[in-house]
Amino acid sequence: MTNPVYDPTRTVRFAITPTLIMSLLSIALAAILAAHCFALYLHHGSNWEKADIIVDWLHMGRERNLPTLYSVFIIACAGGMCLLMPRLNVNLPEGSAGWNLIGYILLALSLDELVSIHERIGWRLQESLNLTGPLYFAWVIPYAAFALIVAVILLPWLLRLDFRTKAFMIVAGGIYLTGAIGMELIGASIHYENLLQNIQTDDSLKADVMVTIEETLEIAGMSLFLATVLTALSHRGGRVVFNFAEAEPTVQPQSIWTPHRY
Repeated sequence: MTNPVYDPTRTVRFAITPTLIMSLLSIALAAILAAHCFALYLHHGSNWEKADIIVDWLHMGRERNLPTLYSVFIIACAGGMCLLMPRLNVNLPEGSAGWNLIGYILLALSLDELVSIHERIGWRLQESLNLTGPLYFAWVIPYAAFALIVAVILLPWLLRLDFRTKAFMIVAGGIYLTGAIGMELIGASIHYENLLQNIQTDDSLKADVMVTIEETLEIAGMSLFLATVLTALSHRGGRVVFNFAEAEPTVQPQSIWTPHRY
């Protein structure tokens, strides 16, 4: 039997564009937020015996559930794209150091999100320093300091970026940090007040509202950052293309990342 001949005219090409990615990320965020709101209804307004099972899987403030896995996924994707940028045949007038640094940090952050390293650090600091109020979740101290140091290191590289990429990166980072650190400070104050009043934080609607705002900002900020990186890639002459052919090509196939000039 002869091998089938590869025919490029019978190949399905599917290009992933920044607009498509942002649309999909927005739909995913809306779905996760809707599921979270449903979990809040079950937790605070339902007497169903098995509600806690669904709440644990859908609540954005719980660990190792669907919202957590999604957060890990988009953070890892953003980090992976940053690391790929210098390794592609695209123009990088700003240099590759910044892309590499952000990429490695985001991959580490995705691991942190998965196994909750920051919470373990926070409880150790809390036991040592006995902090109260907004600093009750003590992990924000070293993480905020680390974010500030990274921002200072990246500033020269960031200033060399084109205006659009630079602006959207700053906005995306601001949204993410507002949720991850800013809302966490407010949430810590609420948690500490609940402790003083012998109120379980899991039963506090106010705490759940803060968790909703915090997690939504984090996912929205990281989604915008991922779309920004993909847009920067397309403007520098790259694109993502998947080819689906009915037979293997007889010539060496191109990488899924192919140069594209406008």
